[in-house]
Amino acid sequence: MAKKRPTEAPPIAADPKITAEALARAVAEGDIVSFRMVFAPFSPARDYTAEDFMAGKYRQLLVDDELRSAPDFVKALEAINENGVWEHIQAELKASRPPCLPSGPLMALADNAVRLGKYTAAAQAYEVLRIRERIQSEFADEADRLLEAGEIDRAVKGYFIAAGLNYDYAGFPDPLPLGNDYPTRALMLHGEYPRNPLDCVAALPPDRFAGAAFEYLLNDLDLVKRLLNHPLEKQLAFFYALIQRCDPNWDAFAKRFREACSQLEPFAAALAVGANNGQLSLRNELDAEQAGDPWVLPITLLGRELDDPQWWQYLKELAIKHPAAPLFVARQLMGEVEVFVPRLPAESPIPGALGLPAETSAVVNVASGSV
Repeated sequence: MAKKRPTEAPPIAADPKITAEALARAVAEGDIVSFRMVFAPFSPARDYTAEDFMAGKYRQLLVDDELRSAPDFVKALEAINENGVWEHIQAELKASRPPCLPSGPLMALADNAVRLGKYTAAAQAYEVLRIRERIQSEFADEADRLLEAGEIDRAVKGYFIAAGLNYDYAGFPDPLPLGNDYPTRALMLHGEYPRNPLDCVAALPPDRFAGAAFEYLLNDLDLVKRLLNHPLEKQLAFFYALIQRCDPNWDAFAKRFREACSQLEPFAAALAVGANNGQLSLRNELDAEQAGDPWVLPITLLGRELDDPQWWQYLKELAIKHPAAPLFVARQLMGEVEVFVPRLPAESPIPGALGLPAETSAVVNVASGSV
């Protein structure tokens, strides 16, 4: 006897009040994912589905009494219930096609996302509205004016927002916000082993270092070009403030960096480079291996020991914890062990301004190419 087909659950009529509150919450919190979920084909806001807002998987859409009294939520709910907006929403939820999202609430969502620091959510909302590039340019223009006026912290915020609104049109399967993948970019920064101590970003003179640092931290060449049009003094002041914004715990890293510089002393003596254009010889590297366990250096810089001791794994973890830290280290081979070590330029104002030691074995002498 043929098996009976399972009976489908009957559709559940959507509660318009819950739908409006779910959208208002998404707008107030700058949550583009939840906003789109309400309009999804399987959404409990659609009358022809058997989905229920009370199911656990939709908990993030529901509103409690505390949130109902929040000013941002109240304002968002008023926008959702405006004449014309709610009718548009209802029509889109009844239609069997890709939804046309309401532009007013979507714009409010994007602005709230920027205010809350949810830049990838803001980028997606602005992109749907087809104004992302214009908004990004406006933030960059305002940041330029603020930097020119000497308002460094506000300029950093403007540039940081502009960078956060970047989009990757080569994304698969669909274009997505670019974001800052610091671990991957740190590996790219140190992708080639340095032939001498000068072949690393940390040893660059201040003007070239600033350009490389901006490109790494902001991941936007157009923004980097804007920054490099300003005087070097302002570029460096911007860089110091940018590090603090990217990494509120930078002072903790600076403390560990100073400790690692002290640990570097016996290794640096063995790795001291004489003539020969700063080339490290096999004897240098073997002597350094005899100076102690070189893994103490990346362990100190990261602040913990990893189960898999690979220089690149330590570098990725360091970039996650302290995004700007890879700018001040360099790969170093010691016998058969490759680690990364503290590295700083000589006669540069940058280390001192960031709490890093100016006199240490990590300093590279630009004239001789030695440590």
